[in-house]
Amino acid sequence: MIYINPIEILELKDKEVNEIDSSIIKKSKRRLFADIDLSDSGFYEYNGQKLTKSDCEKAIDELEDNEEMKTSVRNKKIKDLKIEKGIMN
Repeated sequence: MIYINPIEILELKDKEVNEIDSSIIKKSKRRLFADIDLSDSGFYEYNGQKLTKSDCEKAIDELEDNEEMKTSVRNKKIKDLKIEKGIMN
C-alpha cells in the first residue's frame, strides 16, 4: 500500500502547520467521512487507490504527533515544488 498523506486527504495542504489544530482536524475528518458515506463506491479515491474509512483513520492518526504533521506538510511542499520545476513527474 502507498503512503497516505493525512494532510492531503483532509485537504489541509494550503494551511500553515501552526494553523492546524485538533478542531480543524476533526472538522476535516467529518467532511472526509461524509464524502465517503455519500459516494457511490463508499471509498475515497487517493492517487489511484480506493481508501476505506479505516485506511483514512489510520493516516489521520499520524497527526497526533506534531512532528509527523510538519514533515508531511514539508514533504508535500517539496514534492509540489519539484513537480512545478519539472524535476519530478
